[in-house]
Amino acid sequence: MSLKAFAGRVLAPLARRTPFSPNALTGIALLFSLAAAVTLAQAARFPVAFLIAIVLSMIGGFLDILDGVVARERHLTSRWGDFLDHFCDRVSDLAWMVGWILGAAIHPALGLIALTAIMLNGYAGTQVEATFQSREYETTGRAEYFLAVIGLPLLAWFDPPRLQMGARSLSWLDLITALIAAGSFFGTFQRLLKARRLARSMNDAA
Repeated sequence: MSLKAFAGRVLAPLARRTPFSPNALTGIALLFSLAAAVTLAQAARFPVAFLIAIVLSMIGGFLDILDGVVARERHLTSRWGDFLDHFCDRVSDLAWMVGWILGAAIHPALGLIALTAIMLNGYAGTQVEATFQSREYETTGRAEYFLAVIGLPLLAWFDPPRLQMGARSLSWLDLITALIAAGSFFGTFQRLLKARRLARSMNDAA
C-alpha cells in the first residue's frame, strides 16, 4: 500500500467529519508552513525556534495531506483546488528553505543552489501532471522533502560540529543542505526521464 493510500484510509473518518473545505485546509496548511518558515528564520538568535518550527511544520504537513483526503471523501475535487494545492506547496517549499538558510546560517551560495534545486524539482513534477495528466509520486519529491523539514531543525537543535575546509568553517548543516540540493536535482532528472517516457508512449499510441 502506498503512503497516499495509507493516509487516505487512516484519515477518511476525520475527513468526512471536518467542517472545513479542502481549499480552506490548503490555505490553513500554508499559514502554518509560513509560520514555521518565519520561526525558523529566528533560530540563529533563538535556538528553541528550531523545535517550534518542527511542530508548526508537522501541523502544516498534516493539513496538507488532509485537504486531499477531504476532497476525495466528500467528492469536492476541482481543477481550482488542484491548482491551489500545487501553488501553495511551491510557496511553502520556498518559504521554508529561505527560513532554513537564515536560521541555520547556511552559506548564501549553497542556499541559492538548494532553492533552485527544490523549485526545479517541484516545477518538473507539476508539469508532468499538467502535460501528461499523470500523477507523479514514485520519484524523489515532497515526501523526502517533508522528512527533511522535520529532521533538519532537530539536527540543528543539537548544534552539529563544524568541519574546517580551506579558509571557511563548513558546518554539517551546510553539507546536509548540499545533499538536499543534490537529491532535488536527482528528482528533477527522474521526472524529466518520466516525461520523456510518457511522451514516447503517447507518440507510439498515436
